[in-house]
Amino acid sequence: MPSRWDNGKYLSCRVDNPFVRDSALEDGLTLNVTYVPVVTLSVGGEHKNHVVHESDDVFLNCDFQANPRVSTVQWYFQDEEISGDPEMGIVLSNQTLLLFDIKKERRGLYSCDATNTEGRGRSLDIELNIKYKPECVAEQKQTYYATTGEIVEVFCLVTADPPEVTFTWMFNNSKHHRELLSFVSSGTHSIAKVRLERKEDFGTLTCKAKNLVGIQEEPCRYVLVQVYPPDPVTNCTVINSTEHDLILDCLPGHNGGLHQEFHLEVYDSGDRSLQINITNDTGPVFHLATLSSGGEFILLVYSANSKGQSVPVQIIAEMPVATHWKQGRSATSAFRPLLGAVLSFVMLLLLILLCVVIFVHVKRFRRQKGSARSCHTDEQTSHISSQKSSSKDGTSSDPDIIPMHEDPSQTFITSLNILPDQEKRKDHGVNVTSSVAVVNQSPKEFVTSHRNCMNRELLTSASLINHHPRFSGNTKNFNKCSIQNEDELKHFVGELQVTEGDTQVSTTV
Repeated sequence: MPSRWDNGKYLSCRVDNPFVRDSALEDGLTLNVTYVPVVTLSVGGEHKNHVVHESDDVFLNCDFQANPRVSTVQWYFQDEEISGDPEMGIVLSNQTLLLFDIKKERRGLYSCDATNTEGRGRSLDIELNIKYKPECVAEQKQTYYATTGEIVEVFCLVTADPPEVTFTWMFNNSKHHRELLSFVSSGTHSIAKVRLERKEDFGTLTCKAKNLVGIQEEPCRYVLVQVYPPDPVTNCTVINSTEHDLILDCLPGHNGGLHQEFHLEVYDSGDRSLQINITNDTGPVFHLATLSSGGEFILLVYSANSKGQSVPVQIIAEMPVATHWKQGRSATSAFRPLLGAVLSFVMLLLLILLCVVIFVHVKRFRRQKGSARSCHTDEQTSHISSQKSSSKDGTSSDPDIIPMHEDPSQTFITSLNILPDQEKRKDHGVNVTSSVAVVNQSPKEFVTSHRNCMNRELLTSASLINHHPRFSGNTKNFNKCSIQNEDELKHFVGELQVTEGDTQVSTTV
């Protein structure tokens, strides 16, 4: 099996007869072996050890063996094709790649391949190790916030190849420019300690490193900023206070040079227990929705940053007492006209009822007053009755008494019989007749005046009648009104019989 190594070799066949002089015959041909290009990559010039310093010029050679001839050559960096770009310092020339003023970003793996009709062949990778001077790490803390009296540690981070570096620190502000000696280093990072005792100690720190390639061109810069704890909040106002919730709105104070957060602590004013703790990082506005109705609370508001907190501001909040009409205010707003009408109607009824009560009391007072006048005449009943009886017969033992004539308009009532009705007599087992004589009263006047008296003073139960000092047997004359009240009278008394001479006038009680 021919190989690429057999390409171009001569293959021959020779015949020779030893018995015949000059009888040798020979025939042959040159081998033409085709194969895929075999490619090798090398670093030219003085960088054959693949060690390159930043800013050097480097060229790479792509060597190959192929049959038939190579048609194209392609270069690769980190497995990506490379195109010529003179502005970037990349030039392609036949089988050579030229890299001018090479930067550390071009460190990595390089390769090339060649193509013919048999196929494509690719070289092995070559790593360019580009040595460079120290440089600052891009993503690191560059601003340090501190207060007077603090000791700040500032970190300086660099990259370099080789990584063995030495550091130099400098401090600079508008008044001072000096070298710092209080720092420690390890590998590619260094830490400087700065004591900030006064305002003049704040400023800018720079850090530089150097290695075998050279000194860092641009130093790392760090800024020391003087900051303070935030100032207290101001103009705190409680708004939209209801039975259970409120909104506390304040204005923020100066943040001290740092981002600040706002805190609210709610304490019960009685036992000083913590009820609510809220943090707001956007502003000093707080919505409280779970407070007890009618309670009194102490609200403490303060702000804080990484260097401390402000003096707290205290607000006393008194929650309104819950009322049903407030709770249902929005739900019943549509029924307010109807509610007003109902309330007006109820007030009118109460006013009418008050008038009726006043009228009843006045009427009862008048009745009691009239009864008192009527009862005053009971003591004279016996004497007047005897005189009336004598006048009726037209005779008198006293010659000084003038006989009285009957006049229908001036009739005198001689007796009043109060009889229990039939049913009540059966219930109580008594018959009661009370006779009272009144002078100068018509039957109508007598009944009216004595009804008031009876309604007030008459003894109305059988037991009371049986124990009355003037009661004996089933019938007894009462010479004194003793009716207690109208209800008891209606229970016991049936009707009034008023006797006027021979005529009886009856009225039902």
